[in-house]
Amino acid sequence: MEDSPVSLMQQTSNALLEIAKELSTELDLEVVSQKIAGKVQELVDVDRCTLLFVDEETDELVIYRSTSTGKAHAPALPFSDGEDEFRLPMKGLGGHVAKTGETLMIHDVSQDPRFSNKMDLETNYTTRNMLVCAMKGPDGKAVGVVQAINKNPDKGPFNEQDKMLMETFSAHAAIAVLNSKLFDQANKSLKESEAMVEISKALSSQLTLEPLLQVIINKLCQLLEAERCTAFLVDGDFLYSSSQMSVGKGSALPIQYKRGDSIRIPKKKGLVGAVCTSKKFLHIRDAYKDERFNQEMDLESGFRTRNLLVMPILSQTSETLAVVQVINKRNNR
Repeated sequence: MEDSPVSLMQQTSNALLEIAKELSTELDLEVVSQKIAGKVQELVDVDRCTLLFVDEETDELVIYRSTSTGKAHAPALPFSDGEDEFRLPMKGLGGHVAKTGETLMIHDVSQDPRFSNKMDLETNYTTRNMLVCAMKGPDGKAVGVVQAINKNPDKGPFNEQDKMLMETFSAHAAIAVLNSKLFDQANKSLKESEAMVEISKALSSQLTLEPLLQVIINKLCQLLEAERCTAFLVDGDFLYSSSQMSVGKGSALPIQYKRGDSIRIPKKKGLVGAVCTSKKFLHIRDAYKDERFNQEMDLESGFRTRNLLVMPILSQTSETLAVVQVINKRNNR
């Protein structure tokens, strides 16, 4: 015997209340995101749920490896080795929902010109239908988008109840995501303050430049959650670094040079050289797409550089003393 509409509504309300309680006690963004994706998959009975987060700075949608869950027959998204995110332009179904806040219930995505089958082709999977809903903050702006993909055919197509359920749940999800981001920001501020104290101590102890750089790169690697951070000292027409001026974790260590414990590169060569001569900060999202990036070190070590921050350290007379290179932000958030 099927449940009555009133009984079904009560079950749904109870489920949403339990989910809201569960999300309110979790502050880790990755865990929150995994719970949201998993609960949506259960609530509307779909093959897969994917969360897309809005990056206002770049006007892109970001899918993180940890925020896409699917059933056994739904293949994983095609992340490259070492990559934890996809970045998509603010277009298509997700982009439309993020910009307008409108919930889309699409019974046949092949008939919607906004749908891109690029992911399907890469994973040998067929997206048939989708329910796409914005996670809106208190100001009404979308912090992300929830995509529920391929409703269980035994339960029929997406319906108005699924839509109402997704919109209600997405409101709770948005609050959980914003709380997690605030918690992350508070933690980062605390770490920044602690790092500044350490750097101030190093400055006051009148260290020479090389040991001072060692303190700076250690703190930068921690603060920016990077895989590796390396400092290069200006030495005439060259930039010099050694294994003592490079720190990292996991596959980023140990840093080894083919010609011994140090490396010298021409002052005008590569990204480090470009920053040394221009005295300007560089933010490179994809190292291999920048013709100035020298792939030689990656080829020698087997390490894969994905993204970089490169910054100069200037003297009081605005001469470049050193260049610091931060490689591969680990969680990309």
